[in-house]
Amino acid sequence: MKGRLTAVLVACALVLTSASTKADEATEATLQFELGAELYKQGKYVEALGRFLASHRLVPNARVVENIAQTFEFLGKLVDAYNWWDVHSRLATSSADRARGAKRRDALAAKVAAVDIQTTPPEATIFIDRIELGAVGRSPRRVAVAPGSHKVILKRKGYVPVEVDVDAKLGERTTVQQQMTPVKAAVAITSTPSGAVVTLRSSGAELGQTPLRIQLPLGSYEFRLKLPGYVDGTARTDLRTEGSQLHVPLKRDMMSVASLRIRGNVAARARIGDRDLGASPISTDAIPQGSYPLRIEAPGYYPWATNVTLEQGATLRVDYRLRAEESEIWPTARWFGYGVGGALLIGGGAFGLHAVSVKDDLEQDPSREAFDDLDTANLTADVLWISGAVILAATLIYDLIHEGPARSTGDFRLDR
Repeated sequence: MKGRLTAVLVACALVLTSASTKADEATEATLQFELGAELYKQGKYVEALGRFLASHRLVPNARVVENIAQTFEFLGKLVDAYNWWDVHSRLATSSADRARGAKRRDALAAKVAAVDIQTTPPEATIFIDRIELGAVGRSPRRVAVAPGSHKVILKRKGYVPVEVDVDAKLGERTTVQQQMTPVKAAVAITSTPSGAVVTLRSSGAELGQTPLRIQLPLGSYEFRLKLPGYVDGTARTDLRTEGSQLHVPLKRDMMSVASLRIRGNVAARARIGDRDLGASPISTDAIPQGSYPLRIEAPGYYPWATNVTLEQGATLRVDYRLRAEESEIWPTARWFGYGVGGALLIGGGAFGLHAVSVKDDLEQDPSREAFDDLDTANLTADVLWISGAVILAATLIYDLIHEGPARSTGDFRLDR
C-alpha cells in the first residue's frame, strides 16, 4: 500500500512539474511578445524582431508569426517575409487567417525566387545551401530564396541524406520532388535445421529461406520462421547501421512426426530410407510420417531388412534378432554334385557314341577284339549314365529339402 502511495505521489509531482514548466514557457513567451510589440512601437524593428522570434521559439503562435512576417517585410527582407507568411498560412487555426497569410505570401512571389519542396515520404528536414545555417522547415514546404544557384539539403531519420541543386529565378517557383531512399543494413538469419521460410510477421511478406542474408531499412522487425514438421520460430531485431545476426533453433512439432524405437540382440547400425540412424539401441522423435525401407546390419551377422510405415504422433517399436554368419558347406557341395553328375552323363554319352561306332565296324568286319571293345564301351556308358543320374537326383532331392542356415529376423509394432 505504501509503495502504491509513493508511486501516485511521484506521478502527481511529475504532472505538476510538467504543467509548471509549460506555464512558465507561456508566461515568458507572452512577455517576449509584449516587449517586442513595445520595441516595434518605438521604431526599434530589429530589436522587436528578436523578441518576436524568441516568443515563437517558446510557444509557436500564428499571431506572433504574423508580427515576424510584417517586421521582415517592413525591413525589406522579402525572402524572410515570404517564408514567415508561408508559416502563417499553415499555422493559423482559422481558414480566414490561413487564406490571409497565403495571400500576403503570394503578393511577394514576384519579388522572390521560390522553391516548392516535396518528398516521399514527407517530413524531411530542409536545409538551404548549408546545414550550419539551420533548417527552414519540413517537407512539403515552399521556401523563398535569393535568385541564383542553391543547394537543397534533405535529411530524414532512417533515410539517406539528399542534396539537390536548383537554379532559382526571380518571380518563378521551382519544384523539387524527391524520393528518399531508406538507409539499409544487412540482417543474417539462420536456423537449425536450415531451409525454414522466413516472413515478416507484420505483413506476411516472404523474404526467403534460411540461411538468409538480406538488406532491410533501419527499424524494428519481427520475423517468423516456418518449416514443415517444426513449431514456428520467431526472431526480433532492432536493425541498425551495423546490421544484425539472428539464429533460431526450431523445435520439432511432435504431432507432425513419428517416433521410432529400435533394439535387438546385438549392437547394430540402422538405416531408414537414406538416413543413417546410428547404432542401436535407437530412440528418435524426428522422422516425418511415411513408408520407408528399414535395414539393420552388424559385422559378422546376417542383415535384416523390411519395409515400415510411420504415422504422425505414433511410435513404431522394432525388435530384431541378428544371426551370426556361419561357414556354409552346402553351396559348394551342391554345385559339386550338379557338376560331377552332369560330367558323368556327358561322359556316358561319349562312350555310347563310341559303342555305336564300334558296332558298325563289327558288322562290317567281325572280330573278337571288336566284340570286346563294344562290350567295354557299352558297360562304361551304362556305368557313367547311371552314376551321373544317381548323383544328380540325389543332389536335386537334397537341394529341395534343405532349408539352409537360419537367417536374421525381426518384428515391429505401431503404438498409437
